[in-house]
Amino acid sequence: MLLKRVLLAALLSLSSVNAFPNPNHANDLEAREAEDNLVARGGNTDCGSYASWDKGKNRCVCKDNGKVYDSKHKTCNCPPGQVWYGYGCVVDCGKQAHYDKWQKKCICNNNGQVYDSKSKTCSCPPGKVWNGKSCIQDCGKDAHYDSNQKKCVCNNKGEVYDSKSKTCSCPPGQVWNGKQCVVDCGKQAHYDWHQKKCVCNNKGEIYNSQSKTCSCPGGQYWNGKKCICPYGKVWNGKNCIEDCGKDAHFDWNQKKCVCNKNGEIYNSQSKTCSCPGGQYFNGKKCVCPYGKVWNGKQCIEDCGKDAHFDWNQKKCVCNKNGEIYNSQSKTCSCPNGQYWNGKQCVCPYGKVWNGKQCVEDCGKDAHFDWNQKKCVCNKNGEIYNSQSKTCSCPDGQYFNGKQCACPYGQIWNGKQCIPNCGKDATFDGNQKKCVCNKKGEVFDSKSLTCSCPSGTVWNGYACFQDCGKDAHYDTNQKKCVCNNKGQVFNSQSKTCSCPGNQYWNGKQCACPYGSTWDSGKKTCKQNSY
Repeated sequence: MLLKRVLLAALLSLSSVNAFPNPNHANDLEAREAEDNLVARGGNTDCGSYASWDKGKNRCVCKDNGKVYDSKHKTCNCPPGQVWYGYGCVVDCGKQAHYDKWQKKCICNNNGQVYDSKSKTCSCPPGKVWNGKSCIQDCGKDAHYDSNQKKCVCNNKGEVYDSKSKTCSCPPGQVWNGKQCVVDCGKQAHYDWHQKKCVCNNKGEIYNSQSKTCSCPGGQYWNGKKCICPYGKVWNGKNCIEDCGKDAHFDWNQKKCVCNKNGEIYNSQSKTCSCPGGQYFNGKKCVCPYGKVWNGKQCIEDCGKDAHFDWNQKKCVCNKNGEIYNSQSKTCSCPNGQYWNGKQCVCPYGKVWNGKQCVEDCGKDAHFDWNQKKCVCNKNGEIYNSQSKTCSCPDGQYFNGKQCACPYGQIWNGKQCIPNCGKDATFDGNQKKCVCNKKGEVFDSKSLTCSCPSGTVWNGYACFQDCGKDAHYDTNQKKCVCNNKGQVFNSQSKTCSCPGNQYWNGKQCACPYGSTWDSGKKTCKQNSY
């Protein structure tokens, strides 16, 4: 049986017109052996549609040259590893290549590609890709090979090709905006080609190139529409500053609102400026009205160089202690008779200041009286001693707290203390006793009064007999005489009345109606008819 197989194989190899090698020869022998068995057994010679019985070969032979008959399925196929090429079986090179009988190898359909026998696929050599026409440099997805420049060129203009990663990206600091590479401005800004710089998306915000962020400048904040300053502040072009109104501006050095006009003072409540303390603006600066000057707080009287204005006294006060201000000349000088000793105004030696002028130095106990032109003691009644410049009460007197006074029971007569004789008498130094001022009166030492002796009265000239109210003393008659003529004086009662039964009719003593006076009997008698 083995010998039969060897002989059959030799015959097949010699008779074959196919120039291609047959890698599945064993299978072919098995097929033919199966056919021989069929013939030997007188089997059916039906070879199917793809083959016919070859009597010479005594077997089924495929109609297509090179194919191998499959007796089980009555089909014809190229040997394993081969495919039908239209005129014969050739090596199976896959879909991407074909067998070149001259080169006796698989050749890729696409020129320049390299065949891989294991995968039966074609691909460009390492580092290259198929562009639809030929293998070119593999530039990745972001770039393409430029045959003129002989290098990979990025698809997006402006991007730079990285041969290691085969990727394209914008140069450092730039990003792709969908059309081209522009400066990388971050998320909050975009590149403005007209201004050639990054511009913030929110109008008014300022771009920070280091952090690539945007923020409102100088204390402003974004209110959803624009950058604005906080309440009470305004934008000066650089920063948010205090809203100083129209009359003033914010001074960064002083950190406060400063008035535009020189010298004006800012009012933070009204946000206005005005000249301070009585000043007015003269077109250049704040000045005081004529005759006044600025003391740093307000306009005050112009006191000249020698003096200053004292608000408590509301007047100009000399700088030197004691000097007097002259409002006309606006100068100061020491007052009447004084001179400046370097510290204060003082009077010449031997004189003192009495508040108005220099006067004689009268010591502590006295003062100079301009009316009397002499030193007068401060204590009432004291006598001034010009040598010792002291005061003391005159001889015999003492100071009782109010004035100089004589001892109890004595009075001052202008020269000395004498016994107090009251108003009615005076002290007689010769007689050493009180003598009544009215001649004839007698002095009473207890009551310090004078009165006429008992039984007499003072008539304006001297002491005379006391005649009562109804009469008077007649010096010629040396007796009391009634004031009403005709009346009779009663020495005991010191009264006057009409004699007898007469009465006073307002003019004289008269008898009652119907009677007449009887001078002999000293009575009124009834008239007889």
